[in-house]
Amino acid sequence: MKLKRIALSIVAGAALMVPAALTGQSQNNSSIVQASTLKNKITFVKSYSQPMLYNKNGKSIANKNNINFNKPIRFYGQPTIIQGPKVNAFINLNGMPQSIIKGNTYADLGDGGYVDMKAVGSYNWNNNEIGLIKNAYVYNSKGQLLSTYRGRKAYLTKGSKIKYVGKSWVTYPDSYFNLGSGIYVKSNNVNTMNGKGVLKLNTNTAIYNKKSQRISFNGQRVLPKYSIVNYAGKRRAKTKSDDYYYTNLSGSKSYAVKNYKIKGQDYYYIGKGAYIKAINVGRINGNPVFRDGGATTIVPQMDLFIYNSKLKKTKQSVKKGQKIRALDPVILGSGDIAQLFYRIKGTSNYVSWGDYSEYGFEDDAYVGNFNFRVRLNPIKTIETAATRAAEESD
Repeated sequence: MKLKRIALSIVAGAALMVPAALTGQSQNNSSIVQASTLKNKITFVKSYSQPMLYNKNGKSIANKNNINFNKPIRFYGQPTIIQGPKVNAFINLNGMPQSIIKGNTYADLGDGGYVDMKAVGSYNWNNNEIGLIKNAYVYNSKGQLLSTYRGRKAYLTKGSKIKYVGKSWVTYPDSYFNLGSGIYVKSNNVNTMNGKGVLKLNTNTAIYNKKSQRISFNGQRVLPKYSIVNYAGKRRAKTKSDDYYYTNLSGSKSYAVKNYKIKGQDYYYIGKGAYIKAINVGRINGNPVFRDGGATTIVPQMDLFIYNSKLKKTKQSVKKGQKIRALDPVILGSGDIAQLFYRIKGTSNYVSWGDYSEYGFEDDAYVGNFNFRVRLNPIKTIETAATRAAEESD
C-alpha cells in the first residue's frame, strides 16, 4: 500500500483501515463485550475521566451502554483512521484568525486583507464575522495600506462587521477502535491490545532490521501515521539510559520500553526482526512520550512572537506553518499561570507553547501554539517576582 494512496483515501467523515500488520483481525459488527481474556481485547489508560465515545464519523456520543472501562473490552476489525467532523479552526488559537506583521498583531480577513487587532471587538465562529470597535484601515501582508479592498475603499467604520473568507474549519484525524454497536473509542485511551503494550505512531514510519536496512513487516514496508502496533517485551521503570519515557497519571513514576541503538539512533523492537525509530512514536501504552534532551521540530499553528533570553516578548515573530528546530523547554511561573517555552536552536530566543498544565496531558496535540514531533522534558522552571505575585493573587 503506497503512502500517497493512504493520504488521498482520507476524506471528511470517511474511515481508513490501518494495515493488517497491526492486528490481523476480521471485521465484526457484534455488540460490545466485556471480556475476561485478552485476545482481541483492549484495556484502557488510567485517567481522571472516562474515555469519550464516538460514532463511525468521529462525532462524540453518549455512553448509553454504560461501558465499564476498568475491564478489558473486545474490539472488532482493525484500528480505523477517521478524519473526524469539521471544527472551528480558531477555537484553540486565540479564538480568531490573526497574523503578526512588522511586530504588530492584525486580524486576518482571509483574502489578503488585514486590520489592526486593536480595532477588533468580536469574532463570530458561526458566521465568521469580525466586529469592529474602532475605525480601521485595511493593509496587505507586508503592512502596506491598501487603496481599495473588496471593490471599495480600504476603510472600515466603527461598529461595522466584515467576514473572514479564508478556511475557517479543520479536521483532526486519529485512529479509533471499533467496540461494536456503532461505537468507537480513540486509540489515545488504549493501554494494551491483545494483552500486549502498544506504540502509537506520530508520523508515517518505515520498518528496519537490526542493521538499519528497510524491510517489510507482515506485508507492510511503511506504517501510516496514527497506527497502533504492539511492541516486544514489557515496560520497565525508566533508567538513566532511557531517552524516551512516559509517566503515570500523577507524574510520580516514569516508565520506558527498551530501545535499541542502531547506527546511533534509538529504535523499538516490534518482533519478527523488525524495528521502528523511537522518535516516530508519540505514545506508549496510551501515554504521551517525553524525551530527555535533544532537539525536536516544532510547527506553529499561527504566527508567534519571539521572546528573548529573559523571556520578554520582542517585535520579531515566526510564521504559521514554519518548521523550526527547537530544544531546552523551560517553564515560566507555576501553578495555574505556568507557561511553557521552547528555545529556537542556534539562538537564545524562545517561542511560547502556552499553558504548561496542558502539556503532555491526554489530548494535547492541538491545544498549544505549536505542534511538535516529540515532547521534550522541560530543563528548568523560572519563577520571577511577577509570576509569584500573579500566582498568589489567584
